Amino acid sequence: MTNTSDIQSSSYISSISAFNDGRMLISGSFSAYYSNNTNGVLAKDRVYGDNIMILTSDAQADTIGRMFWEKGNAYTGLSKLNGGATSEITRSFVTSDQKIIVVSNATQYVCNEYAEAFEDNDQRKVDVASVFRMDDTGALDSLYRPVMSGSRYSGIGDGKIEDACMDEKDGIIIVGSFTSFDGVKVPGIVRLDKDGNVDMDFMNHLGEGPNGDVSLVRYNKTLGKMMIVGGFTSFNGQERKSVVILNADGTLDEVFGLKEMTGGAPNFAQLIDREKVIVSGTFTTYDGVPRNGFLILDMDGTAQQKFNVPGVFSGQLYQVQESETTVGSYGLMLMGKINRFNSKSVHNILMLELVLDH
Repeated sequence: MTNTSDIQSSSYISSISAFNDGRMLISGSFSAYYSNNTNGVLAKDRVYGDNIMILTSDAQADTIGRMFWEKGNAYTGLSKLNGGATSEITRSFVTSDQKIIVVSNATQYVCNEYAEAFEDNDQRKVDVASVFRMDDTGALDSLYRPVMSGSRYSGIGDGKIEDACMDEKDGIIIVGSFTSFDGVKVPGIVRLDKDGNVDMDFMNHLGEGPNGDVSLVRYNKTLGKMMIVGGFTSFNGQERKSVVILNADGTLDEVFGLKEMTGGAPNFAQLIDREKVIVSGTFTTYDGVPRNGFLILDMDGTAQQKFNVPGVFSGQLYQVQESETTVGSYGLMLMGKINRFNSKSVHNILMLELVLDH
């Protein structure tokens, strides 16, 4: 298929989630998406969105028609998802009941009040507390984390949200440099239950948490565990540097621990279903062995020697997807801003064929 759909070149997508019917939810930092098939209208219609949009299964903007924009002397598609945030969205998720949860440092939800001419549109803005929920038309759920006088929902009190993930119970784990959330003291990590409330059991199990900021979280729903990455050297009073595994209830996985690294630090870690930990970063050695920025570890932190990458890994890994290779074997799809793997030039995405012990 020839793909003529794209977002503006200066913008980016930070999240992709799927609905049960095959539609995709994208979010990040963008104000428009160019689509080549908006309900049969002209090619390359510009569809406006407030940092979030739903795409059909063929990667076209899901629209409800189009409107003539007199000022620009052109037609613009009208996004079916009429709701978003006033600034970049950190992460977004599709829940089990097909609702949309948005996590952002933005403090306002926004939607368009469409007029007959696009240039006369008004925007309606509503204060939100770091996380909000809406349906697939963009209608804000006013009962989920409402912001009002005397409300206990206030979001982050300081610092910044860096990342988030959703668990199998529609709970949202949020990480960053913040020290409070909804008025509760937290160590840069917080879990919200499916109703948007701070999960105090999780926080009690977390204890002191990390002694530094957290930059990344990835959750494995099959194993019920999450990877936490950041600039810390201890976790809940135990020596742990940069990467830990947490159980779903917030307790520290006592088995996993990184070995000594030199030359740099990890900036990504993800646990795959085959009970291996994928780590990447700027390091050059691991446990005394040359490891140029990429590791496959066992659940105790021991490196899989046969998967040692002798060449250079360069770039930032964002996502690892277990998949089948073109020859039918087991593989890992690596995605991110990657320019070299095993000293070979690559372009942001590659498939790695693996033969694992189990």
